[in-house]
Amino acid sequence: VAFLYSTAATFFAEDVLSNLGQPLDVSKTSARFAQVQWLGTPAYWIGNAIANVLDGLQMTKPGMYSSSVSSIAQVLLCYYSVSPSGLDMGYLGMALARAVGGYIYLASLCTYVKYNHLEDQVWRTPPNSTIQIWSCSGILNYLAVSF
Repeated sequence: VAFLYSTAATFFAEDVLSNLGQPLDVSKTSARFAQVQWLGTPAYWIGNAIANVLDGLQMTKPGMYSSSVSSIAQVLLCYYSVSPSGLDMGYLGMALARAVGGYIYLASLCTYVKYNHLEDQVWRTPPNSTIQIWSCSGILNYLAVSF
């Protein structure tokens, strides 16, 4: 639900900002930044879900290390993508570096899970489980707990 909200907010940002009184060039520039940065949103959300499961398994360091690696990569990518001696993409280069950082975060967490053979605990439900994640009642239970 929140992902749908953030997607809609991203793609209607220009209209919303201009209706709130922002100058047209500011609203257009801000919307483009948000739209490019949005490309990394799914990776961040999935990565955070994996990190939360690992936290629940008393393994807090992988999330911290993955976040650190992602942050360092973002800084380096920002420098390269914004720098005139690099890609010289300006503010969109910074947004793109942020999006790529999300996939670095997700890849590092998935690598940790695979390397340590934690697939069964992290992203598989037990074969005898009565949990129906994608059922209507499962989604309603999720929403009830979320709110």
